[in-house]
Amino acid sequence: MMIWLSLTSNGLAQANPIEPDVPSDPAQTIVCEREPIANDIEMMAEACYRLGVGSIDRGRYEEAIAALTRAIELNPNDSDAYAWRAVAYDALNNVEAAIQDSREAVRLNADHVLSDWLSRQRPADEEDAYDLLSTGRRLCEPGNGLDNRSTGLGKLQAALDSYIRIRDEAGARQASEAIRLCRRRQT
Repeated sequence: MMIWLSLTSNGLAQANPIEPDVPSDPAQTIVCEREPIANDIEMMAEACYRLGVGSIDRGRYEEAIAALTRAIELNPNDSDAYAWRAVAYDALNNVEAAIQDSREAVRLNADHVLSDWLSRQRPADEEDAYDLLSTGRRLCEPGNGLDNRSTGLGKLQAALDSYIRIRDEAGARQASEAIRLCRRRQT
C-alpha cells in the first residue's frame, strides 16, 4: 500500500488513501501548500480547489476542508470553493459551518448557486439529461477558461445524476466518461 502526504488542517501529514487505486495527488498537495508567488496565486487557488473537491469524492472531508480553506484564502471570491466546503462541513455534521459557507457562496454568486441547485432538484428526463451532457462537454473543451470548465463539470455531474435517476445506464456511462475527460483537461 502506498503512503501519500496529504493536506490536513495542521499542514502536511502522512495518510493512507481510502481507496488504494485512487490516492491523493501529492503534486497537488505540494502546490496547494507552498507559499504563492504573486503571479501564481490563481494557479495555486485552483490546485487547492481541485484537491478539495477530489478529497470530497474520496470521502476525506477534513482534508477537503483544509484544501478548500486554503483555496478561499487565495481567492476569497470563489463561490464554488465555499459551496464545496459547505458540502464537506455538512458531511461532518457541522451544520452551522455548512450554512455559513452556503450563505457566503450565495452572497458571492447567487445566480450560479441557484442555477446549480435548481438543476439538481428538477425531475430529470432523457432530453434534459442529454442537454446537460452536451452543454457540459462543450464547456469542457480545451481552450475554455477554468470558470467555463468548472461550470461544464457541474453540468456533466447534473447529467450523470439525471441519467442515474431515470435509470439510463448508457447515458450514465457517457456522462461519467465526460466527467473523467473534463477533470483531466483541468490538470
